[in-house]
Amino acid sequence: MSSNLFYILEIAFMLLGILFACQVFTNAIENLGEKLNLAHEFTGSVLAAVGTALPETLLPLVAIFLASQHQATATAKHDIAIGAIVGAPFMLATLAMFLLGLSIVVHQKQRKKFFAASAHDAKFLKVNSRHLKRDLIFFLITFSLGISVAAFESLQQFANYIAYALLALYVLYLYQTYTHSQAEVPANEEAETHTPKLYLSTYAKMPDKLSTILLQTFIGLIGIIYFAEHFIKDVEHISSLIGLSPLVLSLIVSPIATELPEKVNTWLWSSEGKDTLALGNVTGAMVFQAAIPCFIGITLTPWHLEKLSLICALLAIGSTIILYLQISISQKIGYKTLLLCGSLYLLYLLSIFF
Repeated sequence: MSSNLFYILEIAFMLLGILFACQVFTNAIENLGEKLNLAHEFTGSVLAAVGTALPETLLPLVAIFLASQHQATATAKHDIAIGAIVGAPFMLATLAMFLLGLSIVVHQKQRKKFFAASAHDAKFLKVNSRHLKRDLIFFLITFSLGISVAAFESLQQFANYIAYALLALYVLYLYQTYTHSQAEVPANEEAETHTPKLYLSTYAKMPDKLSTILLQTFIGLIGIIYFAEHFIKDVEHISSLIGLSPLVLSLIVSPIATELPEKVNTWLWSSEGKDTLALGNVTGAMVFQAAIPCFIGITLTPWHLEKLSLICALLAIGSTIILYLQISISQKIGYKTLLLCGSLYLLYLLSIFF
């Protein structure tokens, strides 16, 4: 019992460490976007998304590296890697959307002031519908391709081609996001101009220069890697102690932990009326995760998904389809749709325990 408690507390500590390192990294990324004079659409969907998506990308990479060093426990570590890869987009498509919808409800009065809107209009996100649909389409195509390799044995012979196609799709996504963000400025861009001060400038009194931003980025990155490595080892230990599959534990715990930055940022940005950053951070991270981590999974792990992993992936795709249909039909996203997407997480829990 004492051993279980020790590892549970250590996992909690590592999760806090990952969250802290992510905040340091994300703060640097947001300042980098401002320093380079990039539009918020690009900063939210690319810079902030990639920054906050690093934990769920580095975690499987670290797990795969440890698997190569310890062949006896390679299967467990590969399970942790696959759980993090598949579970991360699902958490964003469900829990992160739920928190965004809840934030709209909780901060409705603040949002009315930010947008000078009626109570009814404040219940909807103020985002560029073309930009949102582009993110959702890229995610659906990329994630479906990555999952299909594991779901259909006939595609295994084309696995490497599909993996590199995922990279090509993400490069295309970066190009389209950059060109469109420079040409289209959201109507609420002026409400989203505040960028938090760089931590090293605020607390270490270092000059607010590009070199300082890059230094803080490096510090955050090293912190993420360090805490991710210890987190993986603790998950493996606790799963063996309580008799739960590392894959199941990874699907439940790892994505919740690694997606904390997106969830926290989404809540804060929405409360401040920064809807372009709030939703772009989530959908941009979804596209990144569907491309880069899936590429890693296909090329570096036995890319075979068990039943729970496939359910997780299908629910993520289902939530994305709901969002796409809503924005296509009404040209806006309301809190009810976001809460509905979040409810799919309950279906996932039921599939695990019943």
